[in-house]
Amino acid sequence: MKGIRSQFYKRSRSGYAMILGLFICVLIGVWFYYRSFLGPGIEINTGQKMKNPPWKQWSNLYKITVRNKLGKPFPIHPKITEKIGLKANLHRGNDERGFLTLVFDPNYTVQGNWAGEYSVGPNKAKEYQIALGKIRGNFVPYPDRINVKSPHKTDEIYFLAYGLYMLVEYNNADGGKVRKVNGDLYITGWLAPDFTIQRGQAVITSDNKHYEAFDFEGKAEKSMDLEMLIKTLQQQK
Repeated sequence: MKGIRSQFYKRSRSGYAMILGLFICVLIGVWFYYRSFLGPGIEINTGQKMKNPPWKQWSNLYKITVRNKLGKPFPIHPKITEKIGLKANLHRGNDERGFLTLVFDPNYTVQGNWAGEYSVGPNKAKEYQIALGKIRGNFVPYPDRINVKSPHKTDEIYFLAYGLYMLVEYNNADGGKVRKVNGDLYITGWLAPDFTIQRGQAVITSDNKHYEAFDFEGKAEKSMDLEMLIKTLQQQK
């Protein structure tokens, strides 16, 4: 009888140890996951650190929108009375990175696409085709609530949109090897009362730590081409 009890206690202790080990593994995994939302973002090309990367902003914005406390635009902000949109080239320095299409709605929401093809590296060794780049988001009348500190004019309104991207990479320097690259896509910018955007940025990241940033600028307006774009975006929902 004592032998049976001894075996039972040994099995119980080993079972508790296994459960404890699994619990510790889960805690470590959760810690590494949330650490990506606490640390700064690092630009993969320059090593420059971004204290408040857009994935942190998006996490805060999500909480605000769920609580329905986003707030309304100020009277000095741009007045969007009908759907307007823009199509602008994304670029990193003098190099293009596809094109971005955005639609701004009278309810101050944002939707759009990143599309196109581009090449990078010496002799354009790597070619990329954008297979997916759809985003949705909101204007943010109170950007301080999501810790946006970038310089801007008081009559400009901040917007933030999020989506997923997928790139198909053709490595010509490696015998035409093909691979897929995917992750999160964030679009940020400030819209002026004349509907111009001068400091727009697209950020792509696969780990919420390292990122690559592209710039864009342009002016949103109403056009017949925009109607076709809106229908295309609606069909993709």
